[in-house]
Amino acid sequence: MSAPRAWLVVLVALAALGIALVALVPAQRSGPSALSAGPAGWLAARAYLEARGAEVELLDEPPDAWPRRGTLVLASPWSAPALPPTVTQLRSHLRQGGTLLVAYSAGGMGSVERSLLEDLHLARTSLRGRPPLRYREWKRHVTAQTRLHPRRGGAGEVTVATPDAVPAPRTTPEVLWESEDGRVSVFSLEADGGRLVVLPADALSNARVEENLGLLEALRTELAGPWFFDEFHHGLRDVRSPEARRVANAMALFGGQLLLLYALGAWTLSRPFGRTWPSPRRRSATTAGFLDGVGELHHRAGHHREAAATLLARLAELEPRARVPADLVNRSRSVASAEELLDLTADVARWRRAWKRG
Repeated sequence: MSAPRAWLVVLVALAALGIALVALVPAQRSGPSALSAGPAGWLAARAYLEARGAEVELLDEPPDAWPRRGTLVLASPWSAPALPPTVTQLRSHLRQGGTLLVAYSAGGMGSVERSLLEDLHLARTSLRGRPPLRYREWKRHVTAQTRLHPRRGGAGEVTVATPDAVPAPRTTPEVLWESEDGRVSVFSLEADGGRLVVLPADALSNARVEENLGLLEALRTELAGPWFFDEFHHGLRDVRSPEARRVANAMALFGGQLLLLYALGAWTLSRPFGRTWPSPRRRSATTAGFLDGVGELHHRAGHHREAAATLLARLAELEPRARVPADLVNRSRSVASAEELLDLTADVARWRRAWKRG
């Protein structure tokens, strides 16, 4: 197989492997999305609110089209690239008497999340440094949990993954739940005529909502409905919107370009690069075939007398005490053809067998 065709086979095999991996590996579910059934998703929390009679709506439009009433839920980290809501839009929601529920991530917070907190006058405070490199210490770091105790009785404790950083208000808030050291908390404060509630996103995730049900029930009771979940920044789009059509067209164009590049690459690799040279033929041979070939070469060169002398020399090495008859020695000096060499070889073999029996 020529080198270009070999590369073509490799390219096709890699493409098939990629398709198989995409088909077999389960899709990663988005983070704290009200549509996500993964461990970090908020699907169970949304289902609980709906079951308790709360009006719930999923927002699939840009922030400038969001309603300015009820409770607006912003859960980080976001999983889709999109422009975040501006400080003007957030303050407009609060000025209308709405509630803004901000759920921050347990990780180090990305630039978009930090910008959102800064717009809400919340400072970022680091709790832990970088994860350690040793496996056991790293495992303890990523699995660490923090228990929050309620400031009011009867609400029950809340368990969350220990965050790397937390938002800290610049004014004194109303603390609803708090850790023993006071560094991690669920708090509420008045902002621009509305209400701002801040809590860890992990507290209401699918993995913890059952044990933290007291927190969700308290929020349902205290916060005014309807509840609007920001799913626009988690990838939910209205297929009829101009933006969704632009994204679909861009993705179709991108996919077409990839297919074109793949086809051009496959076509290029299927063609020989420059002049085609014949591939050398590989000969597979056994030891007997090799010896036949060597004998043929010596026969063509007329090395019969040398072969006869070599035969007697090897016999002397094999049987040092034996005395080769003079007639065999004389015959070896006059061998001139393959037939004479074979006759001499047979006579030497018979003499050796007789001498050994001797």
